[in-house]
Amino acid sequence: MRRRALVPIAATLVALAMAVPAAAHDPIFLTADQTEPEVGPYLPDATVSFAIYGTLEAAGERRGFQAAFAAGDLLVVELLVPDRAPERSLDATALPVATVTAPDGTAATLSPELRERFDEPFSRTSYLRLATLRAEAQAGVYDVEITGAAPARFTVAVGTQERFGTPVERVPNRATGFGAAAEALAAWYQAEPAPAAPAGQVPVAGAAALGSTVVLSAAAVVRRWFAGRG
Repeated sequence: MRRRALVPIAATLVALAMAVPAAAHDPIFLTADQTEPEVGPYLPDATVSFAIYGTLEAAGERRGFQAAFAAGDLLVVELLVPDRAPERSLDATALPVATVTAPDGTAATLSPELRERFDEPFSRTSYLRLATLRAEAQAGVYDVEITGAAPARFTVAVGTQERFGTPVERVPNRATGFGAAAEALAAWYQAEPAPAAPAGQVPVAGAAALGSTVVLSAAAVVRRWFAGRG
């Protein structure tokens, strides 16, 4: 009897987990060498909801990506950091800053103006929204560059159309499935920025090296439920 009851419950949990991408930003992870917009990920349709995850491992480091819009599109760019140590304790002057440069060369700076907490219920993760840019887009490619005065993780969210798996370019480490994306997101969220290694030493490679907010995979959700029933 108990075995029969588990089947529909497990199926419900799987369906819930698989539905997460349709209600969330599509994750893209910046690598450590994507220090300029021209070598970072390219989003051919930035009206689609993407979340760009990255880590600044040292003060003054830079990361970048490019996003294309058509004339009149709604341009939406948000800057967030995890509501975790060390980001939640950083002074505003030390938090990441994003610069959005339009095709005509004009630039807007997203600097920390607020610390609005955002809880993501599916992934059970929390963020601090630092700044938001909304405007009518120009036709062409926008450059987005992120830097900061201290080591920190950051997320730049763009777009409003919720779709998962939209083609992108210059993303060598893109997860090919929901489970892989969930694992990469979990690693990014849990890993604090690595401290600088002493001179002559090589930093230990860790999850933070993904340069990559967490959605639990369906398997993880089901395993946790079973563990609680044991």
